[in-house]
Amino acid sequence: MTDTSKVNKFHGTQGPFIIKPSPRVDKTFDIVGKTLEERYHVKHLTDTNTGSTLGYSHYDLYMDTDGKRVSSYTAYIKNRSKRKRNNLYILKNSEAVRILMKDHETPDKVHGHWCGGTEDRNNIVHNTGDSNSNSNSVNLETNYNSVEQTTKSNYNVNKTRSAVDTIVEEKLRVSTVEIRIGNLTAGKLFHPKVTKEIILSAGTINTPKILMNSGIGPTAPLLKKNIRLVKRLPVGENYWDHVHFQGLLFRTNDGMTEDETRYGGGAGILMSLLDDPARPNVEYQVNKFSKGTPVKQIITDLNNPAVEAQLNTTLAKYSVVRITPALVRPKSRGRVILGEYPTTDYPLIQGEYLKDPEDMFVMVDAILKIEQLQNVPEFKKNGFDPIILNYSPSCNSSLHTHNPSLYWACALTHLASSNWHPMGTCSLGQVVDDSFLVNSFDNLRVADASVIPVMSGHPNAAVALIAEYVADQLKAKYNSASGTISRVAVIMIVTIMTKLFK
Repeated sequence: MTDTSKVNKFHGTQGPFIIKPSPRVDKTFDIVGKTLEERYHVKHLTDTNTGSTLGYSHYDLYMDTDGKRVSSYTAYIKNRSKRKRNNLYILKNSEAVRILMKDHETPDKVHGHWCGGTEDRNNIVHNTGDSNSNSNSVNLETNYNSVEQTTKSNYNVNKTRSAVDTIVEEKLRVSTVEIRIGNLTAGKLFHPKVTKEIILSAGTINTPKILMNSGIGPTAPLLKKNIRLVKRLPVGENYWDHVHFQGLLFRTNDGMTEDETRYGGGAGILMSLLDDPARPNVEYQVNKFSKGTPVKQIITDLNNPAVEAQLNTTLAKYSVVRITPALVRPKSRGRVILGEYPTTDYPLIQGEYLKDPEDMFVMVDAILKIEQLQNVPEFKKNGFDPIILNYSPSCNSSLHTHNPSLYWACALTHLASSNWHPMGTCSLGQVVDDSFLVNSFDNLRVADASVIPVMSGHPNAAVALIAEYVADQLKAKYNSASGTISRVAVIMIVTIMTKLFK
């Protein structure tokens, strides 16, 4: 923390992340906060990291003294590059494809074929043991409706094992990771040996992709992709996100400049709209945009030309205030599944946003509560005028006049989107244990946002904490004299995302 007035037991000065208060350059955020305080008794917080989170405050930012964004890369790698390391090697232009088990010497003995390759997919026999033993092979072109039932009945570890009989008592070990260097057509594969552990940190989307391509995941979907099942776990399930809505807009005419809106920071409000007043389930973000701002900077996922034209007309004359509600404790759960060609295609995200009726109710209620601020004198005297967008012939300002709740529910189906906080696809308990080891494995861990089963806050700091915790465990386990892990001890698979989590 760079603000010495905030340094206390909740803030330090020696950590790798630099945090500073956001600049205060506009009165809009104070107006919204005071209006909420008057209408809903939402209190002002000088610091949201001191035990109380319900209220409104300005953001603290991951920002260095030069005004640049601080990321995990700048905090842990770039800013420490002068420190000589012999335990870190970063392989660029490469992709982890899958992980191979200890009892298989080659990729062919794990999957039988390269998924998405040229082999005949209707005639593949996968070996699970001695290649000369017919009893240890199974044709994967089978009746998939019976797969789960077959697996559930095969708990006797003394039986002859097959591709669907993999529930064993002994711990599994991984020995190799398959890595592609270069592009798909000209790239080369190589298989470095693992002497101690593999840590997957590929993120909520790509970590389950790697695990499922390795045979670790739900039974039927893997077998349909001709991937031999190694361990049945709900990998890819429990996907969730802090869904937000960027269509709650107000026009103002105060003439704020673009630089002020871009660098002026923002405000956040946490409120509880259901039965637990101690736990927030909605976060509001307040941002202001000067007239002339490109529409895609205000509504980042907008794909409706008619709506874009409406906003362009408004932005030609007015500044716009956006109050963005985000659902921070959603009940809806989705999943990440493999693409058509599992090792080469992007995984598919089935978000299932707002599928649970309670999630839709909370979001509509969150929007209506902001709309009701129009009757508060503080809002009126500062000229906040709501912008009601026409999304379709049946979802328009006329519907809003007659039935606001129905209008906003319709608007949410058009414009609700990810807040770039995806989590949960390798959840703690279901997929990994409290040491972040994948269940039934003794040298395969996951350290990223995919392990977080539920969380109302932004995940950035939590993910760094998970990584720190795993690093401490590894140092303790292998008892390195220098307190670090040998260069060949651990392979860490990391995907650097182009769009950083907030």
